[in-house]
Amino acid sequence: EVELHAPGELGFKVDVVDDSNAPMITAVAEAGPAAEWNATCGPDEKLRVYDCILEIGGKSVVAGNMAPVVSSLSPGKVLMKLRRPQTRIALFQKTSELGVNMVYKKSSSGILIKSISPHGLVSQHNEAYPENAMDVGDRIVGLNDELLPAAELVEKVRNMNNFSFKFMHYG
Repeated sequence: EVELHAPGELGFKVDVVDDSNAPMITAVAEAGPAAEWNATCGPDEKLRVYDCILEIGGKSVVAGNMAPVVSSLSPGKVLMKLRRPQTRIALFQKTSELGVNMVYKKSSSGILIKSISPHGLVSQHNEAYPENAMDVGDRIVGLNDELLPAAELVEKVRNMNNFSFKFMHYG
């Protein structure tokens, strides 16, 4: 839970890939309510890139309703609930399709996993490594130890046979 004193702007940017999923923080401003919070709290409480916002001011938030929720806030203390991801790596040898439905925008900071087919490479990975599984709602943010914008990541992986995904697991 995060407490911000906000007269308007909250001091962070979000990626809103899909209207039905939680917005993901992509940057925290150097000044403003979020920066003030980060300067006064412990390291585990700081707002971080890849945190997903679940509630603002007691209201559930998805990408499709974030702007109206934020604009309806009264000046003063704002409580937010976040989901902090685990960073994971998954290795693949492309012998068939990945078997995932992915959603992203050209400017997205990661690719949102919308569904996983029971017969693709990701499903095989999940069966072999359940402690390191990729799930619906996770975000793929990197390819072979390189953080990449979503569109570039998709383009590069199409031509690769062996690769690793860095992904944020929100389980």
